[in-house]
Amino acid sequence: MDFDINKYLDSLPEDTEYICLDGHFLTCIPSLERFKNLRVLNCSNNRLRSLPSLNEKLERLYCDYNQLYSLPSLNENLKEISCSNNRLSFLPSLNENLQELHCEYNQLVSLPSLNENLQELGCSNNQLRSLPSFNKKLERVYCGNNPLTSLPCLNENLKELNY
Repeated sequence: MDFDINKYLDSLPEDTEYICLDGHFLTCIPSLERFKNLRVLNCSNNRLRSLPSLNEKLERLYCDYNQLYSLPSLNENLKEISCSNNRLSFLPSLNENLQELHCEYNQLVSLPSLNENLQELGCSNNQLRSLPSFNKKLERVYCGNNPLTSLPCLNENLKELNY
């Protein structure tokens, strides 16, 4: 049975905070603008090539295992992004509130500057030759299987480094 995304979205109340579209072989997602309280969007395991604009209240975005070439601009409230296993070659600037970024298994050749609040960075299995400076709050970094030529200075709060 085919999944009718429009029918599903129409069935949700406007104050919905969590939308799960995981694993439906979707190739696009219509606008989610009417969901003003949306805090979590899970659209992993589809065939998406792009995402709609992100709601200003969105805090968590899970879009792993798609065919994304880029991400939309990141709103200021995003705290976690998981965009692994896509075709991303670059990432937009990170907002100041982002705490976790997982972008493993893409085609990234560089990363944007890390904000001051980022605590976890997963960027393994890309084409990264260098990493941006680590902030003081960064605790976990997973950067293995990249052609790194050097690492930035390590901070005293770093608990895990996998390279």
